[in-house]
Amino acid sequence: MGSGAAVAAGVVPAAIGTDTTGSLRNPATWCGVVGLKPTYGLVPIRGVVPLATSFDHVGPLARSADDCARILSVIAGVDDLDPTAARYPSVNYLEILNRPIAGLRVGVVRRLWDALDATVGGPLSRALEALRHLGVELVDIDLPSWDDVVDASEVLVACEAAAEYGPILKASEADLLPEISERLRTGLATSASEYVRARRIALQLRHEYRRALRDVHLFAFPGHERTAPRIDPTGRRLDPSTTLRFVVPLNAIGAPALTMPAGFVEGLPISLQLAGDHGGEPLVLALAHAYQQITSWHKRRPAIGDHINTATESKR
Repeated sequence: MGSGAAVAAGVVPAAIGTDTTGSLRNPATWCGVVGLKPTYGLVPIRGVVPLATSFDHVGPLARSADDCARILSVIAGVDDLDPTAARYPSVNYLEILNRPIAGLRVGVVRRLWDALDATVGGPLSRALEALRHLGVELVDIDLPSWDDVVDASEVLVACEAAAEYGPILKASEADLLPEISERLRTGLATSASEYVRARRIALQLRHEYRRALRDVHLFAFPGHERTAPRIDPTGRRLDPSTTLRFVVPLNAIGAPALTMPAGFVEGLPISLQLAGDHGGEPLVLALAHAYQQITSWHKRRPAIGDHINTATESKR
């Protein structure tokens, strides 16, 4: 959350975050800033402390899609020493922000939207209407394996983390937090056949996603199903299923995804998420930029205090 909070507070104009299961996009959503998880391999991850190498991404957080485009133009590229690196054409993402938007077809998985609580679903539905106002056509689609991948991703991430840090667990378990130890033990106890089944589910979603892209150019998802949680004085953690559903499938398939402010609920920010084809950052950023030209949510900040009821206009 540190990078998102620093950008939201105006301490820094932008920051870099890592996203394995939504750790860049969720903070961006809850802090009311823009978070971009690039295509897997577009931004090198060499030097980043790994969690699950096939899920790990690095990307920018900023106040606007414009600033994210500036940063991505600098950090994207091939690192010959990074085995995860993928070769995509070199792009100045800032120069393509004003490309035409009208006529784009954007896929909407309605069952994900229908599952939202009305307090969040209402404002996010208005965000979809704003896209329609830009000349975008909203197309109902389905990705049948989406929710299955949420569960499969927990298996895959636990196994990859255990492969990375299993030796530390065996040598120094007393130095680890209990939840970390439990996660690593789960990964070590997972069978090869369970891992393979989880990997096949992720491959199935990738197949469904690519097939859907024959009919649409981009996708629109909720950024999250809820606003930022209050600090629990008991130290109890959020149920992981409430933080992963709208983000982790896009890590599992390595597709680019951007969350951006799309309203406030009881003074706390919510976000709209745009996702595209692999290497499709130009379209994702262009649509996000167009949305931010007709809305002002990204210029607002949540009020600071024990009782947050209003959103104040940024003076930046």
